[in-house]
Amino acid sequence: MAWDLSSYELVEDRIKSFWADHLEDGRIETELVSHNEGHYIVKAKIWVGDRCVATGLADENIKTAGAFAKNCLELAETSAIGRALANFTFSKKGAPRPSREEMQKALNDTEPELVKPMIFNSGPASRAGATDKQIGFAKSMLKDVASTLEFDKDEVTKWACEKYSVAKIENFSRNQISHLIADLQNSKVGKSEFYDFVRAKKGPDYDPWATPSN
Repeated sequence: MAWDLSSYELVEDRIKSFWADHLEDGRIETELVSHNEGHYIVKAKIWVGDRCVATGLADENIKTAGAFAKNCLELAETSAIGRALANFTFSKKGAPRPSREEMQKALNDTEPELVKPMIFNSGPASRAGATDKQIGFAKSMLKDVASTLEFDKDEVTKWACEKYSVAKIENFSRNQISHLIADLQNSKVGKSEFYDFVRAKKGPDYDPWATPSN
């Protein structure tokens, strides 16, 4: 089964909505409940004033995290926060309850095969430009790559445009953006050509957990 991940909310957006309403009296707490051989379970608590109004649990396994294996703990924390905020009704009306991060995890767990792009070889669709939804989804995924590999998001977006020979991401064709999105989704199982290209720019000795030098 395949899901359209662009129809699911980012946890980041739920967090922004929470702080917009509860900047003065809100609090988000997370706790590492369990850690065993690369399997993390995190609990998130949402506070308003002195009352815990919602909780959420999430897990992540290094064996199914693909290219983001080194960030398993962070991924589990993000998903737990998203679930807790959904429990506190911070999900868009009419939107699916799971966050995009949760659905990506489900995709990792159930579909280890590579995601294939939807390519149109003939007809108007083969000549059409990328849709606004596709562009927004691609930008979000490129932002995640930049954050994970500690690059500026504009620089990563520029490299993507250069790879597909376009001036800016809004100029992608529907076929090109479909190919890029599928490739970035495959980074979750360690099979992304573009992710590997950006990762290589860090050099062979890059360690994301190294303490920055002063």
